[in-house]
Amino acid sequence: MKDFFIGKKLHWLLLAALIAVMWWLGAHQYHRIDYPGFLFIVLGLAAAAVLFVIMTTRLGERITREPFEHDDAG
Repeated sequence: MKDFFIGKKLHWLLLAALIAVMWWLGAHQYHRIDYPGFLFIVLGLAAAAVLFVIMTTRLGERITREPFEHDDAG
């Protein structure tokens, strides 16, 4: 299973938390009550999630299934 779920357990927990928050927002129809507020919440969650993953990942650590290839010609 380690080859299937690449990444830290903490990152997978973050994904579960984001899904829970989005479900909660949808269940309370927040996107219908206050759409601009909903957009700021979604954008804020996305930015926070990206920063969290960047801050908790060490340089050189594997985060994708396929390695990034560097183009030395350009």
